[in-house]
Amino acid sequence: MRMIARVGIGVLSVAWLSCAHSTPAPVAVPVEKPSEIHYGQEGLQGVVWMRTAVEYQASARQAYAAAQRALDLALADPAWSAVTELTAVASGERRPAIILDLDETCLDNSAYQARLTELAAAHTEEAFEEHIRSGNVTAVPGTVEFLHYAESRGVTIFYVTNQRKKIEEASRANLRRLGLPLPESEDTVLTLGEMPDWVSDKSSRRAFVAQKYRVLLLVGDDFNDFVSANGKSLAERKAIFDRHADWFGTKWIILPNPTYGSWERAALGGAGSSAEDRFKARMRAIQSTAGH
Repeated sequence: MRMIARVGIGVLSVAWLSCAHSTPAPVAVPVEKPSEIHYGQEGLQGVVWMRTAVEYQASARQAYAAAQRALDLALADPAWSAVTELTAVASGERRPAIILDLDETCLDNSAYQARLTELAAAHTEEAFEEHIRSGNVTAVPGTVEFLHYAESRGVTIFYVTNQRKKIEEASRANLRRLGLPLPESEDTVLTLGEMPDWVSDKSSRRAFVAQKYRVLLLVGDDFNDFVSANGKSLAERKAIFDRHADWFGTKWIILPNPTYGSWERAALGGAGSSAEDRFKARMRAIQSTAGH
């Protein structure tokens, strides 16, 4: 998933009160805006985690290990289908396929996120496309091994990405360089705008694949890689999640991405573009989770 611009950060201070006979309770202290708020700053913690933490590598490898186990179960069950776009049960005679997102699912672009932070710069499509063309991307841990296993089981691998068509060849070059399966006989990289109805909502592309294949797994780093949730509020997203919660870890495998995504847009709730507006929106999102 790749469609976000961001600004601002805040620090929430919490004072802890204690007494001899009760559990310490957090008390919120009024928040002061930092003296300087700039683009990229709010994502610093997530970028550091993705760039340095073995916990990130472990989370990604764990996700792909779960994907391999789920794939084995799916191949053994002719009624198994991972897409919600088609209501009819897929025929067991259809060839098996899986659908993956590219950015932060197969391709690790944390170098790009780190550069934005270093420059205090906002994400733009032009800057991101330059990054993709540079080839400064790596494979998300566990991706290569899992996809070669899937290929060995006769599974066709589709990459459904919101990268734009004009950088598809650059992305294909990155996939080949990193050793990810990419057949020459069929277009398996489905980009934004490649067909008239292939908009940022990936539903039409999932349906396109499901018309010819039995889709066994969806793998992504954003909620919209699995269902249509564009423009939904936090409450609406939670309701959709609750209806499909048991699909995660079985038919749907999600990768960690704390740096950007539709979760951020939902949390901001249409906040203005100024640093102060977006900072306040983030604080409201935190406060709305009191008691969770």
